[in-house]
Amino acid sequence: MIEFPPDQAAKIEEIKHELHKIGVNINQIAFAANAKKIKLAKRHMGALDELRAALPQVRTYLQAVVSEQRRRGIRLFRAFVEANQ
Repeated sequence: MIEFPPDQAAKIEEIKHELHKIGVNINQIAFAANAKKIKLAKRHMGALDELRAALPQVRTYLQAVVSEQRRRGIRLFRAFVEANQ
């Protein structure tokens, strides 16, 4: 498998980690609101719901970008190997 250069791989992992932390925070806020520990306006609950719906889409998009970059890297590697045979 073609991997990313270390600096790019580290940045991708950092983004994934930040997305996870954002998701955890959103879930904690929603849980506290549902348990009546905090009071949120309906518009704020709506915004939380939108964020909860959007985060999986962002993760999916990020994974698609990573997959496409790997496919491109594999194609370039194969072309390089064929050219040097």
